[in-house]
Amino acid sequence: MRSWVFSSLLGFPLFAFAIGQPAWHKPVQPPAAHQIISVIADSANSSAILAATNRQLFRKGEIGRWEKICDFPSRLGNVTRLMTFRHHPDYVYALTDRGIFKGRYDGTRWESFFRGKNDHENHVLSLVTITGESTIWFAGTQGGLFESRDQGRHWKQIDFFGEEMISLVSQTGQGLFVILDDTLYVSDDWEHFQKSLALSSAIEDALSGGEENILSVAEVSSSDSGLGTNGPSIFDLAGEGQTTWLATKNGVFERQATGKSWRRLSESGLLDIRVEHLAFAPMSKLLFAASKNSIFQYDSVSQRWTTLHKGFTPAKVFDLSVIEREQAEVLLALTSDGLMEFPVVPPEIIAPAIWIPAENQIKLFEELLALEPTARDVQKMVIDYAHVKNSKITRWHWLSRLKALIPSFDFGYDASRSNNIDLDRGSTNDPDVYILGPENISKGWDWSIHWQLEDLLFNSSQTSIDSREKLMVELRQDLLSEATRIYYERRRLQTEFVFSPAEFHQEHLDRLTRLDELTSLLDAFTDGEFGEKLEEMYERNPALKGLWSLSGGTPVHQNTIAPANQNIKNPAA
Repeated sequence: MRSWVFSSLLGFPLFAFAIGQPAWHKPVQPPAAHQIISVIADSANSSAILAATNRQLFRKGEIGRWEKICDFPSRLGNVTRLMTFRHHPDYVYALTDRGIFKGRYDGTRWESFFRGKNDHENHVLSLVTITGESTIWFAGTQGGLFESRDQGRHWKQIDFFGEEMISLVSQTGQGLFVILDDTLYVSDDWEHFQKSLALSSAIEDALSGGEENILSVAEVSSSDSGLGTNGPSIFDLAGEGQTTWLATKNGVFERQATGKSWRRLSESGLLDIRVEHLAFAPMSKLLFAASKNSIFQYDSVSQRWTTLHKGFTPAKVFDLSVIEREQAEVLLALTSDGLMEFPVVPPEIIAPAIWIPAENQIKLFEELLALEPTARDVQKMVIDYAHVKNSKITRWHWLSRLKALIPSFDFGYDASRSNNIDLDRGSTNDPDVYILGPENISKGWDWSIHWQLEDLLFNSSQTSIDSREKLMVELRQDLLSEATRIYYERRRLQTEFVFSPAEFHQEHLDRLTRLDELTSLLDAFTDGEFGEKLEEMYERNPALKGLWSLSGGTPVHQNTIAPANQNIKNPAA
């Protein structure tokens, strides 16, 4: 990697900072922070937090200190998740590999709430309760979906799903949702289920490359063969009111109660479309998503994701949740580096601000757009570096046929040697005489040439080539999709430098760092060729470096209207 020219263009102190900008911070960590597997809000006290390892339960109260509540009894097995419900505030529920146990908050009493008949049924992955005229509990396990209508005293397996693994059960204003790997089912009456969405490989490819982002039940194929071989495709679900969101390996999908179709949200700014966790802040009306090691916030106005990278230590994200604290909301991330908190600040609705860049800035930017490699140029660089050209497979097919014109040549050499002995029998009184003659030597050559002319029509190796072609097309699609997404994310950031300059030096520094990061990613995708093109461009046109300084211009007007939590609409609206 190179040290990009942007880093040398900073003409301001590095200790300058932007006032009032939220950032991640690391709160007081619970004991055994790196072993925490679940963190939830205390349903009886919203300012308190519960955290659990496989074997212990901790609580953080109003004074901000963690205390150990209890060691889980050995009969619970390994605890995999904690859950609380506001309609049952006196209990905390522990999901384990030996069923479900509920206990008091003081940890003094744990009683069995659900137990299956075998190991698969005992391994519980999710739990949800439906309250109304009667309370219904649903438990998703590795061995099927179970329900109880008498507060957990008796459980019945739902035959519709058989013994399939239920990865998630969740309830929103649109009904009860059940996820099996890549297929989503919904029930409006808590009894009958119907397929709502299935992410088959064919549909995923179409979504990745097509222009249509709306997926309805009618478009879902009924054939799901081989879908589960690569693991689950749907990871998480969040809902608020009549809107539901899905986290999938192909981005975030949204469904309104007014329709039965799922719409994929924009991928703009979403550097990794494999979204594994979702969280919604009901007070601020903000949607958050987490990929493997990044966390994003969705802006419904610009339909764009923003990376929440300030203060965030790169780490694997295990869970994401929003908790209320003193009439405010906090985004809580459970990572491999421990717990991280981010203050959820309602965005302000800003009247359209007009910034008129200096004329020379506009000319320089237009020149930059003309000189920098285009998206198509970058795609060609990626294809060349990864050796995934279409011509590669075509060449293989032709060579497999032309192989029939090349003869196979076999040859052999044979050599043998033996003794030549004769016997001269004598008379009665004379002994026999053995006569040794010259050795018998035999030598020979043989050779043959043959052609497999039938391979001119069809060669059996073409079957193997077709399989490799499928893998290469999938690889090329993934590489080009990611490189194109990064390219236009970088282009949008460049536009902000000119038409929406930073107000503070730290914000400007963050943008430069982000631009350097995106440039380095494209450089890695192209084996350094993209960076070489940029270096040549700046050497020939050094004036272009002026684009990355604090831009000059004239703000025409900019007026704050109101806090978002008063006027902003739901991201789904």
